[in-house]
Amino acid sequence: MGKEKKYINIIVMGHVDSGKSTVCGHLFWKFGGIDKRTIDRFDREAAEVDCALLIVSASSGEFEAGISRGGQTREHILLASIVGIKQLIVIVNKMDTTNPSFSEVRFNEIKSDISIYLKRSDYQPETIPFVPLSGLHGDNMIEVSDHMPWYQGWSVDRQEGSISGKTLIEALGAIIPSQLPIEKPLRLPLQDIFHIDGVGTVPIGQIRSGILKPNMVVNFAPLYLTAQVNSIEMYHEAMTKALPGDNVGFSVQGVSVKELQRGFVCSDATNDPAQEAASFTAQIIILNHSGTICQGYTPVIDCHTAHIRCTFAELISKINLRSSKTIEDHPKFLEAGDCGLVKMIPTEPICVERFADYPSLGRFAVCDMRRTVAVDGGSNIDQFNFDICTAGLEFSPFDERILLFETNTDSLIRCAVQCDMTTRCRTFNFDRQTKDCYLYEGDIDSTGLVVTSLSPPSVCGWIKLDMSNFANYGSPCSTCEDSRYLTCINATCQCQPHTFFNGSMCLSQKLNGTGCTSDNQCRNDLNLTCLSNVQCGFSTTTKPLFNYTCLNQTWISSSNRVAQWLFEGNLFDQMNNYNMTSTKTVSYTSSGYNQQAVIFASNNNSTLVTPYMPLSSVSFTIDMWLYITALSNKTTYSIFSLCYQMAADQCLVLGIRKSFLYMSFFSDDCSGVTPLKLSTWIHAAFVFDLSTLTKLIYLNGVLENSCSSSSTLSIPTSTNITIGRIPLLTSIYNVTSFQGNIDQMTVSTRVKSSCEILEIATLVAHFTFDNGLFLNDSGPNYLQAITLGTSSFASGRFSQAIAFNGTQHSMFQVSGFTALGTANKSYSISLWLRPISLLGIVVHVSTLSSGTGWCEPFLGFAPNGSFVAQSYCGGVVTVANPTLSIATLVWSHVVQTWSSTNGLCLYVNNVRVTPCLSSANTYDASSAVNLITLGSSFDATTAGCGMGQIDPSAYKGEIDDFRVYSRELSVSDVTTLYYN
Repeated sequence: MGKEKKYINIIVMGHVDSGKSTVCGHLFWKFGGIDKRTIDRFDREAAEVDCALLIVSASSGEFEAGISRGGQTREHILLASIVGIKQLIVIVNKMDTTNPSFSEVRFNEIKSDISIYLKRSDYQPETIPFVPLSGLHGDNMIEVSDHMPWYQGWSVDRQEGSISGKTLIEALGAIIPSQLPIEKPLRLPLQDIFHIDGVGTVPIGQIRSGILKPNMVVNFAPLYLTAQVNSIEMYHEAMTKALPGDNVGFSVQGVSVKELQRGFVCSDATNDPAQEAASFTAQIIILNHSGTICQGYTPVIDCHTAHIRCTFAELISKINLRSSKTIEDHPKFLEAGDCGLVKMIPTEPICVERFADYPSLGRFAVCDMRRTVAVDGGSNIDQFNFDICTAGLEFSPFDERILLFETNTDSLIRCAVQCDMTTRCRTFNFDRQTKDCYLYEGDIDSTGLVVTSLSPPSVCGWIKLDMSNFANYGSPCSTCEDSRYLTCINATCQCQPHTFFNGSMCLSQKLNGTGCTSDNQCRNDLNLTCLSNVQCGFSTTTKPLFNYTCLNQTWISSSNRVAQWLFEGNLFDQMNNYNMTSTKTVSYTSSGYNQQAVIFASNNNSTLVTPYMPLSSVSFTIDMWLYITALSNKTTYSIFSLCYQMAADQCLVLGIRKSFLYMSFFSDDCSGVTPLKLSTWIHAAFVFDLSTLTKLIYLNGVLENSCSSSSTLSIPTSTNITIGRIPLLTSIYNVTSFQGNIDQMTVSTRVKSSCEILEIATLVAHFTFDNGLFLNDSGPNYLQAITLGTSSFASGRFSQAIAFNGTQHSMFQVSGFTALGTANKSYSISLWLRPISLLGIVVHVSTLSSGTGWCEPFLGFAPNGSFVAQSYCGGVVTVANPTLSIATLVWSHVVQTWSSTNGLCLYVNNVRVTPCLSSANTYDASSAVNLITLGSSFDATTAGCGMGQIDPSAYKGEIDDFRVYSRELSVSDVTTLYYN
């Protein structure tokens, strides 16, 4: 035998009373016996059969009974061929009972008859040893018998060479061991699972293909559970790797004993991982069934170590077993002796593989009433064209209106099949814990995002598109009658509703804020068109814009303010009216939107509490900054609540529902339309207008939705405000604690205008430098500033200004620019300057107060005196003003803007330097909180920072009315600032 294999696997078969037990028992006895533990070990290790021993009785009448139409000898030969056993040894037993004893004539008669049936089953008799013996007396088992001198032995010819012998042991020695399928991906069906103290979860099973190694990341089908292999043992000996045939126990990290069960299949998560078979087609041979088998028959199948009921969903055809030709299409029934092609659907998740790929996982026995009634001649798994994401992720749609429906099913594959069977479904989410399946009509790349799920067992997936599915686009309707993607419109095959043809296939129409080149790419049923910024959005007639006149409006931000919490390491109200308490220890992060923020973690469920606020029967605005760390399509996260009881107008809930901002009076719910993003700061504002009974929701300063309310709040004064959690609703309605950070929450009993909310959300800082109060930020965030070597200049552009003397340490520095450190976040910088010389750095951005770290001057003068705006897009990018329109000792207005749509733009005195650098369509920010230094780069050097075209010297002159926005200012905004 081959050196790479220590044992061979043999199956013994034969008609009743042919002497199977006698032959095997005598053979074991001849070798001194085999202890039970070894037999059990071999039994567990049996996988791929190397050879079958067909035992036939030479006794008068017994051979004829076995070879007759109702006998098992014919059946066993046929089954051995069907299941793929290539090597056979025919043992003619009971030669001592022939008449006369050990008759040569009887042996040759049996050999001739058996050879006929071997040929009919595609075996070649000349390659098969025929050994006459007596299992009772041991003749020709190990030693040549003296009772059969006429027997010249057996001789077989095969590709590996000719070989001969006389005894059974010599025939066994001639068996060619199966090649170990080491090169194939790992497949290891689980036999049992244990929990061992100090070790953890330990599955056991036999490797059928591939290699198992410690530290390998494995997948357990059919439930897509992922774990890491810590160690491997075989018979209490540690192994560095395990090969096919090895029966091993291996400890894993990442799954519990309760999650695994016998019949699961372990595979390499990175190399063709095993998957659930939602359905499969099998060639079924009916062996022994008393009646007829019809569609709907649901027996048990034993496949590898799995024991699962499967339904005969469709009888596809009845076939001739030998010729494989179809006898009858869609037969009404199958009966004993028939062979049929059957589509089978498991009643529970199971892993079945294609027989051609993994033979031992692609064949099974059909059992009913505790007996085998049929066998599988080879399975072919029904293929579905879908991809799945990593466990723990889910699809978060931009708009919940693309949800087709929600259902409940028992596995991911069945959820995928539901999507595949639903015409408009392109994307799906499946929660393996709750068994919820959500089907969406949009492509995953244009109608939503893949985000981290609150439920770790969640998995998302999407249907893969093939251009061949759209080959009949534009053809007569008769060619697409059964198409999943095309429908008949105006007598030709066209794309289904809510999709468009891109020249090769039908893609989903896009939602608000996604890129487009024409109107047909946008969801016109939602009033979306392709706007001038090449994004799908609402035209000005369907969704008002609020940012084009806001800069020339004024308001008193502190008017009717009831409370404001900055969360700077405490729960104090800045108005000193509503200081909070907490149900648990409070934690803060130093990475708030502005300095510190309060943390709400999933393992804490902390609730902040403050007494009743007068929000009944009044208008109010509640706004805050949020940093979200968890979202789910099925969960409502509580941010702010005033909830007396679960009744209309007696429970105010502000939060996040299905990934959208949400506002409710326990009636008249109102939701935003833009899906929220994880791990980035957003501004949320909730407004109730008593005069019009209207709820309004704003996201990042832009109106999301306006909803009518039937009445106002009416809540008893004994009710407390809770932030982060609603104890009354926690156990019902799928309401859970907010997860993330909250900063700068304000409550006002008035309707804040859309312009005020836009400024709160996007005006990051505003320094007027008036009255010598250089360090006072007039913006909504009260950013902290320091200054060195500067002075007040009386003749500012507006009242007073700040003056720089042109030395490196004459500077003004502001910290806390979170948005400016966020990649691809739009920004604008506006200021007035009166230079004494046309040299030096005006605005320098860095992550360290020394001016170093991630650092680059954004505005300044080039050595030739032209004014330059810069950003970072894979390197320093520049827009310069070559006309030298900025003069010394004259006030000039400059604005720098950046957006992914327009790139980098520079305005000088209300004139845009054309063209904008549209190729700079990404902003590779620092991913940290930035600082801005005016007047110099402080301690930064030319070598340490990307200076670009800006002269590295210090600026000498004055600066006034310095503003930073986290949005792209429009042309109207720039004009307003210039003429203000």
